Amino acid sequence: MYKVIVITVVITVFIIYLFGCKPSQQTANISTVLPDKSFLCLESQSQCKINTELGSFTVLFSGQHLAGKIRTELPFTIQLRMESEQQINRITKVSSYLEGKTMFMGKVPVFFEATENANILLAEALLARCSHNVMTWQLRLQIEVTTENKTLEQSFFIDFDTENS
Repeated sequence: MYKVIVITVVITVFIIYLFGCKPSQQTANISTVLPDKSFLCLESQSQCKINTELGSFTVLFSGQHLAGKIRTELPFTIQLRMESEQQINRITKVSSYLEGKTMFMGKVPVFFEATENANILLAEALLARCSHNVMTWQLRLQIEVTTENKTLEQSFFIDFDTENS
């Protein structure tokens, strides 16, 4: 009788172990966490398209987004695109940095690199975790555009939020 009880308990524990143990699954909704290279305008972004005399500039983000905010401590990419009625207008230089608006955390330089299309540039960035769960950052851009016979400058900024990972 004792052997039967021990064998029954061992078999029951073994069956519970086989069927009851599953790896933990994160509950993040797939629609709120986007894949790395899908560029979009963030819900928290102050503006996505900036219209100027030199053309229209669009700033988009990719990386780990959650509820329209960039996730801290995870790399993300910034896309800068210029559309101009003058086909000869080209972005020749971009000086840029990120600066905390909610809380000053220094200036984080952002280095844009050209793509196959001269008027689409990309930059990789990473922001540190802040003591605030949600923080507003400001991306400051100074852009040089070469036209037919001269170089002109355009400056603007956009705000966006991050959320701690």
